[in-house]
Amino acid sequence: MQHDVTTEFVELIKHGFTHKELTDRFNIYTFENGKCVAYNRKSELGIIKLLEKTKREKAFERIITTGVSWIKFQGQWALIGMNLREGEKVMVYKKDGKQSIETVGKVVAKADDGRFIAYVAPKYEKLDNDRKEQRRV
Repeated sequence: MQHDVTTEFVELIKHGFTHKELTDRFNIYTFENGKCVAYNRKSELGIIKLLEKTKREKAFERIITTGVSWIKFQGQWALIGMNLREGEKVMVYKKDGKQSIETVGKVVAKADDGRFIAYVAPKYEKLDNDRKEQRRV
């Protein structure tokens, strides 16, 4: 039985895969009119899963280059992004696409690509500052 995988094949080509790479990896035949078929379910599911994985990875690359994300730095979770300033609130993206709003703590390093690495400000720091202000009054 043949399974039409033309759409997935064309999208993977757009993402940088070569025709030979895909036909070698999966049991796929391409016709002269551009139609691509997989000759078994394993190849059909394989090309579909490869496309899904590629889309997830491309989306995460875009988040990393444009937004703030998490990174493991010297054994602790830290933020990485462009122009991080201590005390500002930023939207942080996880690899799975979830988001959270965090306060930037101390900026500790600059990565090779120009992004800054900073720890998250402790949540209790604001409470301590509020208490100090109340004592002064």
